[in-house]
Amino acid sequence: MKVLILSEAGREAGFGHLTRCLALKGAFEKNSARVDLVVNANEMGDSLLWGQQYRCFDWWNNRKETLKKVNDFDAVVIDSYIADAEFYRSCSQILGKRTFAIDDYRCIDYPKCTVINPSICGDESDYGSSDKVEHILGKDYIILREEFWNVPQKQINPNPSKVLITLGGHNKQDLLSDLEDLIRNKFGCECVAVRPAAKRYTALEMRQAMLDVDLCISAGGQTTYELARCGVPTIGVCLADNQVQNLEGWQREGFLDYAGWFSDDDLFAKIEAAFRMLIPQSERIKRSQIGRKCVDGRGSSRIVEKIMSLKEVNK
Repeated sequence: MKVLILSEAGREAGFGHLTRCLALKGAFEKNSARVDLVVNANEMGDSLLWGQQYRCFDWWNNRKETLKKVNDFDAVVIDSYIADAEFYRSCSQILGKRTFAIDDYRCIDYPKCTVINPSICGDESDYGSSDKVEHILGKDYIILREEFWNVPQKQINPNPSKVLITLGGHNKQDLLSDLEDLIRNKFGCECVAVRPAAKRYTALEMRQAMLDVDLCISAGGQTTYELARCGVPTIGVCLADNQVQNLEGWQREGFLDYAGWFSDDDLFAKIEAAFRMLIPQSERIKRSQIGRKCVDGRGSSRIVEKIMSLKEVNK
């Protein structure tokens, strides 16, 4: 089976799409599929792909060339906010339901295709009823990089002393520094601040960082799923509209505290209050167990199994 994956990364897009697609690529290859990963990426996205097999190409602004290439594949997986209904329609005319759209919150009305919503509240999303569109939805299909498929049990220390702060690919250096000052000054904790432009974290390094810390302050994107898999009690900060549903879903599950938008006047007061609630070891143990229960690390494999079993794919 030959699979084309189209994604994006960088200052505007962040890294969530890309990390998901790298995970799917690995899962496909474990099932002997041939995968071509094509990425719209600036220098930040390109650095994240260091050591990976990929092609960096502006597939969106070269749509004619891209669609011509689609004909050479058995399936196309698109994880993108720039792809519009017309692009999906063009792919669907070639591959039908072998066109797979990774969608976080019903971005568009999809033509004949298969929609994958691999999120904590994906099975609550209303995609309507149409025999033209197949659906793969919910937390059983959460996509994680291979390094997070099998994760050792996290040790929950009696008192928090080390905090991870990660805001994804968004350029919020002032906010990150202010959060470091808050945690050091108010709680005397060591901070591990993730700055993608300064240090390139491999998946294994990020997993180890998550296992080493007691708490995390995180943006509301793909990283929350890796944190849940590792069982890291988390305080969420919203940096973009597409993170709201995710953060609210995790808060309903009881895994994280959603402190609000990065621009809220009372953000730091809410973070401080949430931190104090997480000081008791019993509370952090509870949050850790909820995260691990919600994300078992098998989502990528389940999606690939579904894709490879669809009748249309095998025609």
